Amino acid sequence: MTSATADKVSFPGGIFEKNDDTLARTAMREAAEETGMPEGSARIIGQLTPLLIPVSNIKVFPYVAFSPRQPVFNHDPAEVQYLINQAGMICRIP
Repeated sequence: MTSATADKVSFPGGIFEKNDDTLARTAMREAAEETGMPEGSARIIGQLTPLLIPVSNIKVFPYVAFSPRQPVFNHDPAEVQYLINQAGMICRIP
């Protein structure tokens, strides 16, 4: 977390790592790390339009995933203050 993004509502995400095969894999890994959602409990169903976040100068490649069941979340408090789970949508507070 950077000071530019601290205390902002956001979706799970992070930086591509060399062990990630694709950006979709990065998205799923970061979602699992930040929300505690078990890996493999959701699948990518689409990609949204990439966008640049000017405050951090990072290009974001957003994905949408679906889980047939309500996942059990166990977030990492070192990365996420708390989760908001509303009507099947999950986002995080860094």
